[in-house]
Amino acid sequence: MIYEKQINGSIIALTKEGEYYLCESNFDLLYTLPFQDLKHKFSKYYIAKRNGKWALIDSQGNTYSDFIYEKIVWFESDLFLCYNAEGWILINSKSKNVLGENFQKLISLKNGIAIFQHNNEYVFVNGYEQILNRVKFTNVNASFNGADMALIENEEGKIGWLKKNGDCIVCPPTSKLPNHIFKYCRIKVFLNHLSPHLTKSVNSFPFEPRRSDPLPLSVNTYRY
Repeated sequence: MIYEKQINGSIIALTKEGEYYLCESNFDLLYTLPFQDLKHKFSKYYIAKRNGKWALIDSQGNTYSDFIYEKIVWFESDLFLCYNAEGWILINSKSKNVLGENFQKLISLKNGIAIFQHNNEYVFVNGYEQILNRVKFTNVNASFNGADMALIENEEGKIGWLKKNGDCIVCPPTSKLPNHIFKYCRIKVFLNHLSPHLTKSVNSFPFEPRRSDPLPLSVNTYRY
């Protein structure tokens, strides 16, 4: 048997059969049934795997969710993001669904803010279980793509920048966008034409501004 002592005093033991057990410091079992996999995440919290699915447990013998998740990601303190076929949810030691809703896609988890996309809405959640902002949009042609801002159009047809902290920067009403995609070099984000008649999302375009070209400084300055 191989074992590893955790910082909280508990022990992860791995048998020669490849089964994991979570034990107290004296090797008394906290859970009688073994796990396929076992990982320490934060403080007393662990994620454990049985029958190919994950659950949230702790070093005191408590189980906070069923073994139904394909992925569990630590967020803040006792707050975790869990994913299965029904989407992403937030769980903690007190609730199996902190916000009471599911989200289709996790866009980003950075600087204490999780960004979810659900239908035509971006939802910003912080580590204190608070929804910072909900931003509805009519087009999904512009996304974060790993950058710090995305260009979206809301239900009223207004175009603006959406930042990863949930803030919105609305462009002036006179702003115009080109009829093709180009690379905004300074912030490395792709802009899409978001006119109301656009019916098909375009994900790539083989156009790169020449290095000798001046860099576009706003949505009002661009080169065809």
